[in-house]
Amino acid sequence: MEKYFFKKTTPGKCVPMPGALTTLKSLKEKNFLIGVLTGNIKPIGEYKLLNSGLSKYINFGVFGNMALKRSDLVPLALNEAKKINKKSSIEDLAIIGDSVRDIYCAKESGIKVIAVATGKYKKEELLKNKPDLLVNSLLDTKKILDFLLN
Repeated sequence: MEKYFFKKTTPGKCVPMPGALTTLKSLKEKNFLIGVLTGNIKPIGEYKLLNSGLSKYINFGVFGNMALKRSDLVPLALNEAKKINKKSSIEDLAIIGDSVRDIYCAKESGIKVIAVATGKYKKEELLKNKPDLLVNSLLDTKKILDFLLN
């Protein structure tokens, strides 16, 4: 949910990153459940989602104040997904993130990870940590969808 989905432009205002809306709309059209897993505490995370206009695409969220470490949020996300679709399983989960912390979280939790090279980490550093897929930005919607559908 961090810099790869929106950026702050002025105090209190967040703007979706290029490709964020298209990617989220495409995932919704394919009937994906979309959750947010973030280190932000719930009030801040929800504010950012609302302020950026992305909240209408999100089915559920798990936030930094719900666990001691990021990977402990993954089982909470699975529980939230199961509330919506009882057939949800760990194999259905994937993280889309722009930091090595996102890659670590996914790897530690045994789920897929798509790294987005729009944050402070360079492409080479993200690749070094072996994401399942690396994209330049969320404008690579087709690559993201192809990966998640296969």
